[in-house]
Amino acid sequence: MKPFFTPLLPACFLFVGLGAKAIELISAQTRGNSNAVTVTFSADVTEASATNAANYSVNNGVSVSNVVMLESGKVRLFTSLITEGQVYTLTVSGVQDRAVPPRLSLTPARICVSNRTRRTSWSA
Repeated sequence: MKPFFTPLLPACFLFVGLGAKAIELISAQTRGNSNAVTVTFSADVTEASATNAANYSVNNGVSVSNVVMLESGKVRLFTSLITEGQVYTLTVSGVQDRAVPPRLSLTPARICVSNRTRRTSWSA
């Protein structure tokens, strides 16, 4: 009896990003400016996605008018007035890191302007 061989099919690969997770917000601080928030991400982000003001929203009537890149993982949001002592939620979506394929930041962060130092702290 002859051995039976099946024709070889082209190989198919499925790439699964094991361990890949969303970009995290490391910090969100006013740094003494009641019209700006400096946001630091856990990874280097693309300038095109990170400087798009539509990718950021803040509750309690605060609007984001402009965003500038400070470093590869840090941006400054220019906002309407942020009131001392008020707690705000910063929501970021659509910001991509430089990985291939890119990961997105979808994590909301809570920021609070301190009455004494005018800095913010955040927690997820």
